[in-house]
Amino acid sequence: MKKVYFAAVAAFVMVSASVNAQEVTVFEGGNDVVSSDLTLSEVGVSTSYLWRGQELSGLNVRGDLSANFEAGDFSAGIGTWFIHAFQESIYGPLMKRGYQEWDLYAYLGYGGLTLTLTDYMDNSDAPYLSTGLSKGTGHAVDASLEYSFGESFPLTLTWNTILLGGDDMEVQPFSSIDKRFYSSYVEAAYDFNFGDFPVDFTANVGFIPWTSPYIDEAEGAHFAWLGLRAGYNIPFRGTELTLPVSTTFGLNPTDGRFLWSFAIGF
Repeated sequence: MKKVYFAAVAAFVMVSASVNAQEVTVFEGGNDVVSSDLTLSEVGVSTSYLWRGQELSGLNVRGDLSANFEAGDFSAGIGTWFIHAFQESIYGPLMKRGYQEWDLYAYLGYGGLTLTLTDYMDNSDAPYLSTGLSKGTGHAVDASLEYSFGESFPLTLTWNTILLGGDDMEVQPFSSIDKRFYSSYVEAAYDFNFGDFPVDFTANVGFIPWTSPYIDEAEGAHFAWLGLRAGYNIPFRGTELTLPVSTTFGLNPTDGRFLWSFAIGF
């Protein structure tokens, strides 16, 4: 079985090496006013799956396929994102070995403002959105509102709220009554670099505005993530190919847990 895992990881590394600037365009069309494309991006491997201040799995492969449309300041698109984990998180059995997630999303954007709806789907066998997480549903529909200030001030602010699905949880253990918490996560991300130094950095601060058991076990408003990502595209001499590599590390201030991840391909 280890040989199978190694072969899968090796295949993703080779695919990632052919991806320049972190994505490859499968199809591109349009004119000077309207453009459209089918893009395969974020293909690669990672030592862990970090999500909103939590580590959900260990070693994994993942990728993103999206169809995008742009006309002036207006943009829209649909896509799917997947992950397959070979190892569970070292912090517990939350996401076990073999965990899979296959998400669907759609977005609308105008200028720096983007609204995205995402259906997070894990490999649960529970009926689609028919019960709360306490009954085993593997779905959660998340609404995300993002605003980017642009290249002159590379700050991005994002508000995420789970509207349907796994956010329904038991008010008390073994209770038959589910409560919807509208679990939310707010993040500020700032991109920066140091002159001609070829590494790009992103600093992130994540905040949970109220008790959100789907995202974090802590109660009330609290910070969930203080992180830093560093990315670099390794060039292949004599070609236009690059191999994107990155590392992310940070702290969940609520439980004092340090998290770290190294990624190839995104």
